[in-house]
Amino acid sequence: MLPGSFPARPSNSCRRRQRAADTERCDLETASSFPHRCESPLVSYVIPALILSFSFSRFVTELIAVAFCCYLLLRSALHRDWGWVKLPPVTIALAAWALLILVVAPLSADPGEALERQAAWLRFPLLLAGIAHLVLTDAERVRRALWPLLPIFAFIAGDLIFQYLSGASVNGTEIQGGRLTSILNRPTSGWFFGKGYFAALCLASAVSLGIKGVVTRQALAFYLLALPILAVVPLTGDRSPILLILTVTALSGLVILASLKRHRVKLLLALAAILLAYGSFLSHQTVVQERSALLAEQIENFWHSHYGQIFKAAWLIFSENWPSGVGVKSFGELCEALKDERIVSLCSTHPHNPYLDWMVVAGLPGRLLWCALAVSLIWPGLRLLRDR
Repeated sequence: MLPGSFPARPSNSCRRRQRAADTERCDLETASSFPHRCESPLVSYVIPALILSFSFSRFVTELIAVAFCCYLLLRSALHRDWGWVKLPPVTIALAAWALLILVVAPLSADPGEALERQAAWLRFPLLLAGIAHLVLTDAERVRRALWPLLPIFAFIAGDLIFQYLSGASVNGTEIQGGRLTSILNRPTSGWFFGKGYFAALCLASAVSLGIKGVVTRQALAFYLLALPILAVVPLTGDRSPILLILTVTALSGLVILASLKRHRVKLLLALAAILLAYGSFLSHQTVVQERSALLAEQIENFWHSHYGQIFKAAWLIFSENWPSGVGVKSFGELCEALKDERIVSLCSTHPHNPYLDWMVVAGLPGRLLWCALAVSLIWPGLRLLRDR
């Protein structure tokens, strides 16, 4: 069950009585029949731990993910609770992993190496299953997971503004290649918000919609935090996160309008004023002007640009291997071969696009599974908006 059917938020006294009752139940010998009620509160903090660690250390992120996956499997075995396998996104993700193992790996140039690479991919469906089954099924756990992210996002946004104005972040990290870094020490701050804030705001909106007619304080805090984030993300130099943040903020605005029907006119006027202020501010910023000019140039000369050459290489590789793909982490080698033949002039380790990536990795079946996964993740939110 994904966040689409959160129950109405109980009062503080009701929650205290419920926690006391749950604690008493967990002390019983039959605690195995109440696996969700007896869940450790620590599972709620997996989401902020993953988002924060990914910004500083990929190795630590992998350790957290693998530990959480092991916990899910052990817990499921002890409680005989395998219901997460039937969740549509998890089922599709597991099917995609099975496709990589049973079809893509045997047909790869080096089946042994491909199998070794793709077997480790199992952690992603299990991580999705753990978060969906243990965290997203309970509104209180989701709120508990989101609260630590607020100060983290607020600090990074403030530090980026400080770095933009002074030339260095609070820890002395300087701007790299014209792109802001904050304390992350690498030019990925835009994607830090594009991925982390995007997910957090969607979850906060889902909880808010699940509680009929109420915009929770947590959701309101995330909406207000969107104001400085919308100002700072264009200054980071990352273009794709800008579009992602604008999209999720617009969708969140629809959530507010759906929840506060009496104030729609005032909210629309406030939104229009904010957009005009942002447009005026950003249009006078040098970094925004330079990145906009670069984007326009790349669109005008797309096929000769870096992205155009990667797109061409990805499409050629897919065309020759559309039934099964070429496997995980094989694109770079095949692209270099095309470069040696002077078919393309530039290469990368991956196609820089998830749809192209799945086409190359797992062929047409993988592309269809990726689209199905995207629909299965988006559908609960669309259904929730429809019900509102």
